[in-house]
Amino acid sequence: MAQISTLQARLTRVQARIAQIEAVYPDIIKYKSYSKGFGETSATYQDFGAVAKEYDRLLAQESALQDQVDALSGTYTTSGIAAFYGPQ
Repeated sequence: MAQISTLQARLTRVQARIAQIEAVYPDIIKYKSYSKGFGETSATYQDFGAVAKEYDRLLAQESALQDQVDALSGTYTTSGIAAFYGPQ
């Protein structure tokens, strides 16, 4: 139980930092540092600088922490279904 609490506290800190970045750089949510091209509005890492790298890292960390919390609390679910068939 202590491990879940620790992970949830880390997750809360990560989510708070993500919220800070999104508040200061609202366009980062829309673009997430991808260049769309072909006349569409685009944004690149140069537009957001080191913040984009931190933001991507935090999003990955948030996902990993959430998966760990879900696995430990027994609420982990998957959205994919795999089927394996042997030779016929």
